[in-house]
Amino acid sequence: LRQLARIFLHLLLLGCQPSELKAREAPGVSALRSALLDPAVNLLLQKLRQELAATRTRVEETQNELSAWKFTPDSNTGKRLMAKCRLLYQENEELGRVIASGRVAKLEGEL
Repeated sequence: LRQLARIFLHLLLLGCQPSELKAREAPGVSALRSALLDPAVNLLLQKLRQELAATRTRVEETQNELSAWKFTPDSNTGKRLMAKCRLLYQENEELGRVIASGRVAKLEGEL
């Protein structure tokens, strides 16, 4: 009889635990709605949403711009850029030779 009483008490305690666990859960919908009724919180959330939307727009625009600038050496833009780089490299080497020969001539003149 005592053992049955202990089992019954144990079952009663186990039956109470789910309701206690539900009470300890995250705040309900009413608590969240009351938090959204606070004008300061609403304003902050609204500004954060606007900033997020603006940032997403900027990211999308930047990605589109980046994809527009991509090129391969086989594309027309790539070929033009590579030719321009070669031309600038040749000009740079010529200017380097002129400057070097000018310095050598100046040193020879001083001797």
